[in-house]
Amino acid sequence: MIQVTAAVIRDGEKVMICKRPQGKRFGGQWEFPGGKVEPGESLFDCIIRECQEELSILIEPKKEIVAIEIGDYTLHFIDAVIVFGEITLNEHEAVEWISKDDIDNYEFCSGDRKALEYIW
Repeated sequence: MIQVTAAVIRDGEKVMICKRPQGKRFGGQWEFPGGKVEPGESLFDCIIRECQEELSILIEPKKEIVAIEIGDYTLHFIDAVIVFGEITLNEHEAVEWISKDDIDNYEFCSGDRKALEYIW
């Protein structure tokens, strides 16, 4: 199984979601930022690195919320907060802060959609 992390970055009752770039797999769909775990890397180290690379922010991971298996992937959704930096879109087309009531306004990648019920 390929291990993947996804940051559920919170600001009060809202969470950050990012829009995947057109031309990439699942382009135009929304996701929680993150990526593949590298050999020897912990889940928390991975999500910290991915958020630095994709968004230029330093996050503090708190706990794993849920792990969801999709095909050959295990997606680990990790609660986190921003501790430093301004969001810069290095990988994504857009970023939004949404509440539970906003979910139906966005087309999520399948794994991220499955995780939504565990987030609020």
